[in-house]
Amino acid sequence: MKNFWLLFAVILIMGALSACSEDIPEAKEFKVAHNGQTLTVIPLYDHILDYTSEAKGKTKEEKKALYLEKVILPFQEIAEEHGIDTRANYLAFLNGDTDIDQLEKNTIALLKKQDEMETLVKEAFTKSSEELPGKDKSMFLVPVNVEFSSIIKKMEGSTGVTFTEDFMLLQTDPSYKKDAFKNTVAHEYFHSVDMEDQSDGQSTVFDFIVMEGKADSFARIIYPDHISPWTEPLSAAEKEKVFDHLSGNLDSFDLKEYQTLFAGVPSKGIPLWSNYRIGFEIMQDYLSSHPDMTPKEWVLTSSKETLENSPYKEALIPGE
Repeated sequence: MKNFWLLFAVILIMGALSACSEDIPEAKEFKVAHNGQTLTVIPLYDHILDYTSEAKGKTKEEKKALYLEKVILPFQEIAEEHGIDTRANYLAFLNGDTDIDQLEKNTIALLKKQDEMETLVKEAFTKSSEELPGKDKSMFLVPVNVEFSSIIKKMEGSTGVTFTEDFMLLQTDPSYKKDAFKNTVAHEYFHSVDMEDQSDGQSTVFDFIVMEGKADSFARIIYPDHISPWTEPLSAAEKEKVFDHLSGNLDSFDLKEYQTLFAGVPSKGIPLWSNYRIGFEIMQDYLSSHPDMTPKEWVLTSSKETLENSPYKEALIPGE
């Protein structure tokens, strides 16, 4: 009888372990096509779980080496297989030195929401491609770095970065809001099409500000009912502080100036996301003066041309 109960216990344990493993779906790549254009979406969740399963208890240096082995190198191989030129500046956005347990939980939660995310991506890409056709694109999906959990909540659970005209990275927290997620896809998609027509020349601080204003204006066209928190208008006092900071720095190539506007400087009266907020306002003013322009037309409009007939020109370029 003892052997029977021992065998029964073993079966129960094995069944429980099996159920746990079955509860975690495998990451799946998918494609969405519209008007002859294709978006390939590649999740890195399985690779991140490979990392978290071995990273617990490791030192910082050990985790760094393990993350390179389990996530970075596989990512590079996948990108190469898909013919994606990733360049090198993505490394700052893929980082495994964080809360490993929480990273694992978030990754599993995102795996369980894959079907929903696929539906949202397909909708956002189809609408964006219809409004602004472009070349084929690839998008990688990763959980947002746990260290940024507080800021990501302010951003409604999703953010992204576009590195080249065909390579985007979407970073998501399981708490994401569906409308915000779709808005992020549209925003990053615009950047990727915008980059198709950009030269390889270095962008100025003001170029980046207008670039974000354009992307947010495009996302507003696709999802007019969604108001991103980083597009809320600045107060008159805040504008004055931001203009003072920008005055004389519009043509600067020092991205520290841009990051200052992004992060905000409360002691100087510069609020969080000032770059996005002023960029969106400038672009909205431009579009109100050019109501017949299509996104494809204003993609090609330079930042200086956008400012030329703007009421903000005098504040940003005193004396002109």
